[in-house]
Amino acid sequence: ADALVRSGAPLTAPLAAHGVKYVAVDAGAPDGRLAGAERLVAGPDLTLYRLPASVPANSAHIPRLPVYIAWFITFATFIWSVRVPTSNLEKRSLPKES
Repeated sequence: ADALVRSGAPLTAPLAAHGVKYVAVDAGAPDGRLAGAERLVAGPDLTLYRLPASVPANSAHIPRLPVYIAWFITFATFIWSVRVPTSNLEKRSLPKES
């Protein structure tokens, strides 16, 4: 990536191809290398650009079974912690002194 930045070549297409979606640059830097990028914010110190999406977003779905197992364990632990008395929390009566 350093070689690309130092080369002076346009940055929009190569960065987008690597999955970069946003680029923040110093406000005084020339923006000719980001042709086709949309300027989102231009402040006194920083400018934020959005690159066009050339790489599809990762649309992999999370497998459902591990999620269901995690929810079951969480629910079972909660029920166990509420329903099962523990020795530290039980009220004990002390023997009467005679």
